[in-house]
Amino acid sequence: MKDNQPGLNEAVKLWFDAADGGTMDRPFWDDIQTEKDHGRIETRRCLVTNDVAWLGQQNQHWAGLQSLIMIESTREIIGRNGTGTASVERRYYISSLPAKAALLGKTVRAHWGIENCTLGSGRRIPGGRLPHPRG
Repeated sequence: MKDNQPGLNEAVKLWFDAADGGTMDRPFWDDIQTEKDHGRIETRRCLVTNDVAWLGQQNQHWAGLQSLIMIESTREIIGRNGTGTASVERRYYISSLPAKAALLGKTVRAHWGIENCTLGSGRRIPGGRLPHPRG
């Protein structure tokens, strides 16, 4: 999601912060993939949940919504030019696909080039197209 959906973006970010920090007892699943290539080590952690009903209470109505997704990418430059320091970035998505971490992590990765072309409604997963929110 991008800043053009600030309420949704912030709500989903807070949900994953709480779940990842162990302060929320709600269901979520994760999958971790690590690649070493082109002088760097990249670890992508995908957390997903099917806990989406609460969004309606926040005036976020998305027909067909089944899952929320957080991708945490950690990159470390290695080799002669590497500093040994890592950068971490978190991105958030919504989808009408089931909450299966391995599948959604691969889907996000495979569609990296088109995730920014979302017709102004935040980041969406192809195949998990969602209409604009109502309300």
